Amino acid sequence: MPPSASDPNNPQFDLFAVARNHPAILPRTATSPPSDTSHTGDGLSVPIPNGIDLFAAARNYPRVQPSVPNAHIPSNIALENYLQGQAKADPSSLSHPTPAPSQGERRSVDRPDEGAPPAKKAKVNNIIPVGSRLEAFLKCAIVAQTELLAREACPAPSSTCAGSCGKQDFRPPFYRCFDCFHPPTVCEECIIQDHIHNPFHRIEVWDPVLRFWQRRSLGSLKKFVLNLGHGGKPCKVTSKTPRPMTLIHGQGIAQMNVQFCACPEDDDITKPPVPDTVQLLRFGLFPGTWDIPRSAFSVNGLRDYHLLSLQCQITGLDYMKFLQRSTDNVVPVDMKDRSRELNNTMREFMFLRATRRAGIQPMQGLPAGSLGVLCPACPQPYKNMDPADQDKRPEKEKYLDMFFHTVDGNFHSSQKMKPMDPSDFSLTNVAAYYAEEKEFSHFQKEFKPPKKEPTTCHKFGAMGYSRFGGRISGTVGLSCARHMFLLPCGSIDLPRGEAFAYVDYCMCSGLAPYFTLCRHCSGYDINCQYTICCDNDISCYGYDPGAFYITLWQGS
Repeated sequence: MPPSASDPNNPQFDLFAVARNHPAILPRTATSPPSDTSHTGDGLSVPIPNGIDLFAAARNYPRVQPSVPNAHIPSNIALENYLQGQAKADPSSLSHPTPAPSQGERRSVDRPDEGAPPAKKAKVNNIIPVGSRLEAFLKCAIVAQTELLAREACPAPSSTCAGSCGKQDFRPPFYRCFDCFHPPTVCEECIIQDHIHNPFHRIEVWDPVLRFWQRRSLGSLKKFVLNLGHGGKPCKVTSKTPRPMTLIHGQGIAQMNVQFCACPEDDDITKPPVPDTVQLLRFGLFPGTWDIPRSAFSVNGLRDYHLLSLQCQITGLDYMKFLQRSTDNVVPVDMKDRSRELNNTMREFMFLRATRRAGIQPMQGLPAGSLGVLCPACPQPYKNMDPADQDKRPEKEKYLDMFFHTVDGNFHSSQKMKPMDPSDFSLTNVAAYYAEEKEFSHFQKEFKPPKKEPTTCHKFGAMGYSRFGGRISGTVGLSCARHMFLLPCGSIDLPRGEAFAYVDYCMCSGLAPYFTLCRHCSGYDINCQYTICCDNDISCYGYDPGAFYITLWQGS
């Protein structure tokens, strides 16, 4: 039992003494009833000197002035009546006396742009000014804070479980779901039964000693077992003990006991049981390893990581740090880092998605460019146009068969001399957007760096990365100039600067399917230098530069 406030043998500590002595705390207003004690959530009574208002600073906080004079805010009659009722019940909790603004403040409100340089007119995406919205928020701020704090309070005493069991002897520990909408407070059996089909929901347990809701995973409950098969019920055939596994999902990292089904496939006793990796895939879990999986990633979590990497350029390490904090934001380092497994799994998952969307079987040695996405609007020989019909068009319509493409380098996609696995290889190789690795390696061995020639361009700096000390100084690639679709087999790694020989290889590799077109329009930011020997370079690769007409323009 906590010591009584009147016990002289137990000295009392004023937990809020620093806050009360802060200069922002003002004397209690005349409308606030006096109080001698303040009751904390743990039942301790802390004496408060008369005339001190703990919340005076909040009540006397200057209200936000509307950014537009006489701004009209749509009224909510039900909300206004509720706030008036709260004010009558506790006048001190909802009183917001607004101090009169000074002359300088009134001038800044009436003429906010006085003395400031002219600025561009901002686009307004809402008819209600921001200041008016904040003013409406401050009217409900205390009520909103009260309701949010009520969610963290001790559960109401009840002798009956609110779950499906409905047992009468309902005692701690109490459980509720953190991810469910408006979850009831139930017992351990009910929280497990209600989450058979949502095993990755995070739960909260009321700690009667520490008096707060402690967040956990369902795997922390001793009675919880993730059963694969039979609708979440245990398999009657298996004799193996559940396997401890690490399951990474979009809401965190969970350690769970997983029970695999031992029933034969299609209930045929002549067939062996379904492999563990297949069972995981059927339940939306991508295995981290393919022999005896000890970790798995949810497909939804992998999809979230893919979208975040596209929109936010997030790395696998950052995404894993996010999952660690979603699991335990106080001590996230307690969760083991699984970024290496995430990167390997993501490579395999994206390869399967690419082959599925292309309608081909996932295997090694896929046809060149079979996984690339072609531009539907540009001329694609033998797909949306016939090259034999180019000369049949009138002269004023021949531009419709012209292929617009551009080439550019990217020196941000570099790679330093870090340790690499010598047995690592590309799953897509020439099937996607990069040129064939072995052929390009052979080209690099045969290529001899040319002598430095004088240039007539004072901005010519693309070859300035030749002294880069890493393994790859950057990349260079081809894309559709009008719609920015990358060309299959049209990208290569640059070992040392943006040499023209590498650009020649990139052009001939990516444009090989388009050389049947009679007209090309090529863009390059250094075309003024690259076009000097363009015809000779293309002829060295077995292509006749006179067979098609190339229009060159210099990009920015």
